[in-house]
Amino acid sequence: MVKKSTSDKDFISQLRNRGGNNPNEGGSDSVSAAKPVMKLNLPPSGPKISTDELYENEEKKEHGVEAPNANIDTYVSTLSGADAVRKIPINLIEDSPYQPRLTYDPIGLDALGESLNASGQVEAITVRKKGDKYELLGGHRRTRAARNIGWGEIEARIVDCDDNQAEKIALLQNEARVDLSEYERAKVYQRAQERGFANTQTEIAKMFGCHQSTVSNCLKLLTLPQEIRIRLEDKPSLFGSKTAKVMLELLNEHPSELPLILEFIGRLENDAEASSLKQWFLGKIASRARRKKDKAIVTGKSGKTLFSTTVANGKIQITLGAGISVDEDTVQRWILAALRERVDQIEAS
Repeated sequence: MVKKSTSDKDFISQLRNRGGNNPNEGGSDSVSAAKPVMKLNLPPSGPKISTDELYENEEKKEHGVEAPNANIDTYVSTLSGADAVRKIPINLIEDSPYQPRLTYDPIGLDALGESLNASGQVEAITVRKKGDKYELLGGHRRTRAARNIGWGEIEARIVDCDDNQAEKIALLQNEARVDLSEYERAKVYQRAQERGFANTQTEIAKMFGCHQSTVSNCLKLLTLPQEIRIRLEDKPSLFGSKTAKVMLELLNEHPSELPLILEFIGRLENDAEASSLKQWFLGKIASRARRKKDKAIVTGKSGKTLFSTTVANGKIQITLGAGISVDEDTVQRWILAALRERVDQIEAS
């Protein structure tokens, strides 16, 4: 006989009865009040999303489109023209001056172009009219990919907005893209704060539909020394907030070692692992300390340095002190004479 399945509602009711104060409730399956009982947590709070919406979001990701946060949909829907989608000539579309993306991955654009060819355009781009042309507010990658595969037209939502609104749309649209680096996100968050769209990290997180910790971690990248940020301007995906945190900690402990950090960034550009930074950095510091211990100094009666020697990897290097001029052949004879006096000791060892 097939056992009748218990509904979710009945199952929860049974569990609650078992956790009650009356040990006789729940029949023979009841749990004694003296024993641990199962407790039910409250269901997760926050915006609900249906299975269809989850599936649609995954479909968008497969086609190179990250599902934007609800804030951008809500904001754009309040603007005139937001409900209408029509095709416009691609050659009339110009980039937004508020676009935060610094680089475009050509391989990713090729893949997106193939997806557009195979499945069509999943989501319309967002533009505004500027004279006889259009200013691109959202959909920079899709527009570039469509150009690459030779499309003459693309579906667009033409909204009516001023410069302030256009900037906010560009920031909201682009921050939602899945392939934006943490450094580029940090610049989006910073820009939103500078323009007065949000004042605190909490308000920034609410604006972009993310966690406050995400905002905080990304903004750490903007506190790095300028010499490091210049490298991120050229290659924003070079490293993220975790590596930035380690860099800041190391520089706080070793403030004069910025050149060593820059040397490691050069290693990252040659495919070194970012996670090896701390071990590599401290290893360099330790190695330098060991070399200093192997250094000896010969001074004159006045205390002035005449010679310094460094021993490393079985080699002895002798360096003349500042302003000291001695014939190299003479120094070599001194060294040989000193070594001959130690021949017996060397052979005995």
